[in-house]
Amino acid sequence: MKILLYGSVLYCACYAVTGHAQAYPNKPIRLIVPYAAGGNGDILARVDAQMLAEGLGQQVVIDNRVGANGIIGTDLCAKAAPDGYTLLYAGNGHATNPALYDKLPYDSIKAFDAISLVASSPLVLAVTNSLPVKSVKELIALAKAQPHKLTFATAGAGSSCIAGHYRFDQRSNTSDVPELYFGAAAFEGSTRARARCHQRATFIIVTGHADSG
Repeated sequence: MKILLYGSVLYCACYAVTGHAQAYPNKPIRLIVPYAAGGNGDILARVDAQMLAEGLGQQVVIDNRVGANGIIGTDLCAKAAPDGYTLLYAGNGHATNPALYDKLPYDSIKAFDAISLVASSPLVLAVTNSLPVKSVKELIALAKAQPHKLTFATAGAGSSCIAGHYRFDQRSNTSDVPELYFGAAAFEGSTRARARCHQRATFIIVTGHADSG
């Protein structure tokens, strides 16, 4: 059994114990995180890994395997021994990748057992302070006045951020230029540095900047 970890750490622990009786776990657990360090998924995974380690009395090792909208890390988990010692911290890409890619190196449904939902986070539209807009309405007006001129930063192809952006463009009848970065944390510095950029990101990534103004 390979475990697809969407969920509550305590729930995962109970689930694993039932499969391995009292002997589980008797060695460190590997938690594959298919996201870049410092991003939304990575932050949540590290919090949950600590709770899991405390609950089981066994070390939980984070293994960031980034790329291809989570496919690289997910494939690594799919090919691991089905012994409960390799967990996957999966996100929305696990559900959307089968529709985005013609062929995946694993079966998204049959290769994993889902545990539970661990968290949800809204997407936030954020702009740099140097961009001359103070509302969504003003941003739309600026984008329409300068078609294909504004850029937006996003965590990469296939992510919920870029999907949210294209949906926004569709509904607002605007068109911006994407700048793709290797994970959510990577585009934070670029967005702040480039006056022309705006971004779609999860709340946990941008809330610190919003709170500080």
